[in-house]
Amino acid sequence: VGDSITDLWQHPRPGGKEVAERYFGKWNTLNLGVMGDLVENIIWRLENGEADGYAAKVVMVLAGTNNIGKGASGEEVAAATERLVELLRTKHPEARIVLLPILPRDDRRKSPDAAARIATANELSRKLVDGKTVFGLDFSRQLVGADGAIDAALFKKDRLHLNASGYGVWAGAALPVFEKLLATPPPPLLPEEPISEKHVDKTLKGETQP
Repeated sequence: VGDSITDLWQHPRPGGKEVAERYFGKWNTLNLGVMGDLVENIIWRLENGEADGYAAKVVMVLAGTNNIGKGASGEEVAAATERLVELLRTKHPEARIVLLPILPRDDRRKSPDAAARIATANELSRKLVDGKTVFGLDFSRQLVGADGAIDAALFKKDRLHLNASGYGVWAGAALPVFEKLLATPPPPLLPEEPISEKHVDKTLKGETQP
């Protein structure tokens, strides 16, 4: 579930189609990425049919970079992400949600404060991770160099979207997480607890993470 970065999993090189087939082809997958979507657009799509008619076992979420590009604050993006996660938990209560942080992007010329807003959004969104129904997957450090600048070898020329090598990094981090989650039964459904009251930060890391 996401925006263009998720959508590009379906596109041949320099997109991630071949990578997706190699790493995830053994599973039935559904790509709900739409180019240009804000988190609010994703919520609208899920409320209007895209989350209906199937029972997801694992849902991977990457959203918010377009909100940042439109000037939204980190707090605003995190609040929208929380609404998205709550909606997914309502629509697919037995699914495990794998929540990714907003990936690094090079906005230093157009928006010098973008990195700070991304950091705020990611820090707040990590509070949604409980290690039971919502899991964190953060491979962002593998996308940047020692100086913190994005690794151009993993991105397209816009320095926002991943290329095939970047999708390979993502897939390598996600595969062991998917295998572990799909091999274990979901936890029993409990009475609803407001997700905003959860402050446990337990990240399920893939083997390729630093």
